[in-house]
This record gives sequence, structure tokens and C-alpha cells, in this order.
Amino acid sequence: MRRARPIKFALVLTLAGIAGAQTPPAPQPDPRLAAALQRYDRGDRDGAKQELERLRVAAKDDGGLLVTIADELETRHEYAAAEPFARRATELMPDFGPAHMRLGVSLIFSDRVLEAEQVFRAAAKRFSGTQDEPDLVFNLGMACAMQNKRTEAGEWFAKALALRPKENLYRFSAAENDRNLKRFKEAEAGFRLAMVEPRHPDAGWKLAVTLAEMERYEEAEALFRTQLRDLPPASRVNAGFEYAAFLFDRGRAAEALPMLESIVKARPGHRLGWYYLARSYRAVGRKEDAAAAVKRYQALQAEADRSEDEYLLSLIRTHPTAPASASEQKEMPSRR
Repeated sequence: MRRARPIKFALVLTLAGIAGAQTPPAPQPDPRLAAALQRYDRGDRDGAKQELERLRVAAKDDGGLLVTIADELETRHEYAAAEPFARRATELMPDFGPAHMRLGVSLIFSDRVLEAEQVFRAAAKRFSGTQDEPDLVFNLGMACAMQNKRTEAGEWFAKALALRPKENLYRFSAAENDRNLKRFKEAEAGFRLAMVEPRHPDAGWKLAVTLAEMERYEEAEALFRTQLRDLPPASRVNAGFEYAAFLFDRGRAAEALPMLESIVKARPGHRLGWYYLARSYRAVGRKEDAAAAVKRYQALQAEADRSEDEYLLSLIRTHPTAPASASEQKEMPSRR
């Protein structure tokens, strides 16, 4: 599920500009940050990180600049690197909602979801009644959902929607949560709402998955076909896999096979793609290809198991007094 992002910051944001005048002057790019980001975008990630770390030390009391750096790093999917910048920004600017947002997001995407939940829970309370509340509440729901606390997640999604009823990201995520809770009628309604312009790009094919789970197979297939034509590249592999799995489950392995071959070619680490590919090869009598696909699936499954074990061990080390159920709430890999 896609996460909400706050309005993009300029390259520098002074503390006075955040808290002061009603019409602050337009901020000027900080040349140190601009140089580091240019280096990053040229492919020198390590060099850029070193420059940013030096900048973090030099600008340790400039909360606006620190939160901007965190935002820029998150834009580039460097969430672990963004966390210390965002954390210091929240210390310097405890009443600036976007700083808390950046910290929570950096923790979510660094596999520190329990910490992210705590950040968002406190921030949602602190910024109640402000313009920052809807996104903070929504992301609290996301943090709960990622720990398989889906009933509570649904409550937070409902509150976010009450605060911002026409936000399709909220509608989509609430519908996805309902689907995982097997509340298929509610999920169907939510995905249909998320298809209203400006539509969420994944709402249509997720609705097709939901219709299939409700055994409305003809509707589901028709929707899969129409949605796959117009999907952005980021969504095409996941939607294509779901359609291929749908065809295989209907006894149409020969139709699913070329789609699954394309999926594992586009994303070699797609574990369940290899699993369904092996089953499809076997169904059409290609035993050697099936055996090779099974080996690839088993290797990816072993890697996933190791990652799961490492996550649970890190959770125990980081939170030794956490309730025993906390580790169990890490959602296990599944088809969807």
C-alpha cells in the first residue's frame, strides 16, 4: 500500500520561516545540500551520504534543514539514512507536524514498525485538530496494519476518512484492510470509491482480486483485463501476477504460463511468481522446467525465512520487554 507524503519541502527551511511570519520570504537552496543531492543523483550514493552526514553535524541546530534532508532522502528511498535527520528535527521542532511524519515514515520503511507506531500514536494526539492530523492518523493505521493489528488499523483508517473523506489513498488502504479482514463487501465498496477520479492506480485490479474472492469470477476476469491495459509500470507486475494466479486457480495453466514467465523475468526475486510458474510448468507437462522453477522458489523462500528470523530477533533485542504477541503480529508472507 502506498503511503501518504506531506507537501514537498524546499531545499532549506529555516526555523524562523516555519514558526514566524505569515508570509515568509521564499527559501533559497542550501548549496551544501544541493551539492550532496546532485552527487547522489549522479550515482555516488556513498559520497553523498558522507556529505550529508557532515552537513548533519554542521547543521545540528537547524531543524528546518534537517527535516528537508530527511524528506529528500526518503524521496530517494534512503529511509534508514533519513531517520537520524528526522529524529533530530523532532527534538528541535516538537510542534512541527511534518518532522514527526518524516520520522515515522523513515521508521516504517526501515522495518522498525513498532517504533513508527509509537511515533505516529504520539503525534496523532499532539496534532489533533490541526491540518497534520489526517496524515498522521492514516499512517498510524498503516503502522498497525503492517503489524497485523488490522482491527485497530481499520479504526484509524475510518478516523482518517472522517477527517478527509475524499482522499482516495485513505479509501484504498481502508478497503485493502477490509479485504485482509475478509470484509469483502466493505472492501468492494471502498475500492470502487478509490476508483473515482483522481483514482488510486491500484484500486481497479485490487477490486478484481476482491471480486474473485467473492466468487464473482466473470466480473473479476473482465476487470482484470481492462485494468491491466492502463496500469503504470510500478503496478503491472503485481496485478499481472494476481491475474495469472487467478487463471491458474481456474484450471487455465496454459494461459497463465506466459504471464508468469514475463513476471519472473521482470522481477527475478518474485518468490510466489516462481511458485506458480513451477506449478504451471508441471500442469502442462514441462517437468524439467518445473523442477528448475521449484529450486528457484525454494532458494527465495529460504532467504525470506532468514529475513523473517532476523526481523523477529532484532525486535526481541530492541524491545525485550514488549509483549510476546508483538513478534507474532509481523505478517507472514502471503500471496497478496
